[in-house]
Amino acid sequence: MCKPSPCSDYINNYGLDGVSWIGCGEHIPYAMSQVSKENWCTCNHSDGSSSEFPPKAGTGSK
Repeated sequence: MCKPSPCSDYINNYGLDGVSWIGCGEHIPYAMSQVSKENWCTCNHSDGSSSEFPPKAGTGSK
């Protein structure tokens, strides 16, 4: 089951870690629905792909 997780590479306007997700990858919409979109991690997907959700915590790049 996926769940929200801090992304240590992103600092939002409030000085907090941005939020990404961890888990199997099948429940990303549920995990990210618990977090305001303005607080999402803004890292890029390491494979260059585009997605409506942030990359899995620890896998993205700036």
